[in-house]
Amino acid sequence: EGATLREVLKHNTVEEAVMIEIDEGVVELSQEHLPQWQDCSSIAHHEKAAEWCFDDERVNAKFEDAMAYFIDNFSNDKEQEEAAYDIIIMDALDPNDDIEFAVELYTSDTYIQSLYNALTVDGILVVQVGEVPY
Repeated sequence: EGATLREVLKHNTVEEAVMIEIDEGVVELSQEHLPQWQDCSSIAHHEKAAEWCFDDERVNAKFEDAMAYFIDNFSNDKEQEEAAYDIIIMDALDPNDDIEFAVELYTSDTYIQSLYNALTVDGILVVQVGEVPY
C-alpha cells in the first residue's frame, strides 16, 4: 500500500527502492482511501523526490507475486540475472492470520533460500512477523 516504501524513501542514501506488490489495485485503493500512507511530501529533500511516493524517481514498482519473483530469479538452480539487494524488507501477511498461503511465506525452504540468494554479501533481510504484544 506504500507505507513501508514511504519509510524507506526517508533515507537520502537510497538509490533505488524496488517494491513488489501482487495487487496494483491495493496501491490504487490506498492512494484514494489512505493517502497519508503514500504521502512523501514531507520528505521531499532531494531532486528525485515526489509528493506521492510512487512517483519518486528512485521507485521501481513491480506488480507481481513477490514469492514467484524471488524463486524465479534467485533460486539455487538458476544463474542469477537480477541484481542482488542490499536490503529486503518483507512486509507480508502475518503468519498468525488464518490465511492458508500466508504460512507458505514463512515455511517454504525454496522461497527462504531465494531471499537469501537475492542478498548482497552484506545484505540484510527484515521480516515482519506478527503483532508486537503490549
